Amino acid sequence: MLLSTTPFLQAVKRCLLLCITALLLASSQLYAQAPTWQIAVVAGQVSGSGSSTVTYTDMDATGNLYLIGSFTGTVVFGSTSLTSTGKRDMFVAKWSPTSNSFVWAQRAGGTGEDSGYRVTVSGSSVYVTGQFASNVISFGPTTLANTDASGVTDDIFVAKLTDAGATASFTWAQKVGSTANDYLFALASNGPSIYILVEFTATLALGSTTLVPAGFSDGVLVKFTDIGISGRVEWAQPFVSPSEDSPSAIAVSGTSIYVAGDFEGQTLQLGPLQLTNSDPTGSTPDIFVAKLTDAGTNCSVVWAQRAGGQEREYIYDIAVNGTSVYLIGEFVGVTTGFGPIPLVATGRVNTLIAKLADAGSSANFIWAQQAGGSSADRPMSIVASGNAVYVAGYFSSPTMRFGSLALTNTGGDDLFVTQLLDAGASGSFSWVQHASGTRNESATGLQLQGTTLYMVGSTTSSLMTFGSQSMANPSGAQQGFLASLSIGPLASRNASLLAGLSVYPNPARTSALVILPSQTGLTQATVTLADAVGRIVRTGSTAFGSNGLRQQLPLAGLPAGYYIVIVQAGEARAVRTLLIE
Repeated sequence: MLLSTTPFLQAVKRCLLLCITALLLASSQLYAQAPTWQIAVVAGQVSGSGSSTVTYTDMDATGNLYLIGSFTGTVVFGSTSLTSTGKRDMFVAKWSPTSNSFVWAQRAGGTGEDSGYRVTVSGSSVYVTGQFASNVISFGPTTLANTDASGVTDDIFVAKLTDAGATASFTWAQKVGSTANDYLFALASNGPSIYILVEFTATLALGSTTLVPAGFSDGVLVKFTDIGISGRVEWAQPFVSPSEDSPSAIAVSGTSIYVAGDFEGQTLQLGPLQLTNSDPTGSTPDIFVAKLTDAGTNCSVVWAQRAGGQEREYIYDIAVNGTSVYLIGEFVGVTTGFGPIPLVATGRVNTLIAKLADAGSSANFIWAQQAGGSSADRPMSIVASGNAVYVAGYFSSPTMRFGSLALTNTGGDDLFVTQLLDAGASGSFSWVQHASGTRNESATGLQLQGTTLYMVGSTTSSLMTFGSQSMANPSGAQQGFLASLSIGPLASRNASLLAGLSVYPNPARTSALVILPSQTGLTQATVTLADAVGRIVRTGSTAFGSNGLRQQLPLAGLPAGYYIVIVQAGEARAVRTLLIE
């Protein structure tokens, strides 16, 4: 008797096929081949003993990228050379994807340590923020004086440039500062409204509001209104704990402001709401995320959530897509609060990615994923579009795992970028990609434009490789870069799922018929067959007929095993698993 023909084994096969299909549909996971690198260019070419680092990037409505960071000595952006006037200056530069070149670059600084951290673009207005320790810092014709004249503590700056296309100039600059250190974490804008997240350690004056930290430090969300010739402080919303709290990430959607960070101490007070640390002693930080509503001249806290365990967690970035709120950060030990299943660290520092659903007046964590290895692995930036979530950062572990996917380190810190697919109630890794050198690399910012994913960061390697692309850094000093990935067909950011897909017969041998009912507004579709690790083995376009889509899929010559059938029509798709015997 041949076991392959027994009813029992056939039932087992059918059961296994159904289980795999259910898991696939639940996670919308397609293990696609990692997308290819398109470009890798130096951002702020170091001259002599100089250095440059890129900390963030934003994009305007036409796809131009704006990079912000810091530099020493002389650095070059296209035809523009910048020379620092002190120990370290900040820069902001514009990159055109049309010409694949830098259009302009501007610097600001004084005689001390001055750093650019964040940039956001609203029309032709380019807003930048950072910290400065110089006694006086210059932004074109505008100067700001440090609150502490000793030059040993940091104040925060908020400045505006007006982009005239081929050139740009500073329009205004303002400071936020106390006599102690003040730290800038995040920046966002919505039209003329500008929001910054600040951590302060001494009495801080913000317009008509004066804040005193309740513990070692408190955080505050500050709104500026751009009134043309200057920025006016509109309101300030503090985050108060008896120890220390750091609101580190911000995203804006209309009048809704989403803030995330961490807090030590037993409680965190956000307006009328209070969160309690999972550690009764409050000695280790927990995560918080909150939604606020901007009412123009004031704001209100709508909801707040916490997550964490008995060890530490930190948040680095946040992204909002509709009612989905995504967080990235790091954790050690066992972290709970994201649902019934805790995250358990496998190394010294692991990466976390979590999703909340915003229900309007409340929110709940829906799922969380972790990635990491045996050492320190950190995510730094996140963007989301459709049901795709992109995360980038760096890893020092010999091997960093993303579910069943993995990257191998080639030395020092390597950078990573990964895509997760959000299936609603779950999220799963779809692909991973990395770039490396012999020393340290990190990705610090992401932007998505169509099928191109842009990344900025820094390296200290003399040669950094991005797949077949390479970038030389002869000095071995800190060097900024800009790179991009071409997102492939299986890495689509679809917003909806097509219903009714069937594949017959299943299991199959020489061919299978792909059937999909008629779909309103759709006339063409692409049918793709991929193997179990996402490699495309068959693909082609077909049309919807009067009875829907009916496409014969040839299977002859393919090895036996499980495959994935994907029907993509516009920004919607359907997925089924197919067993070839």
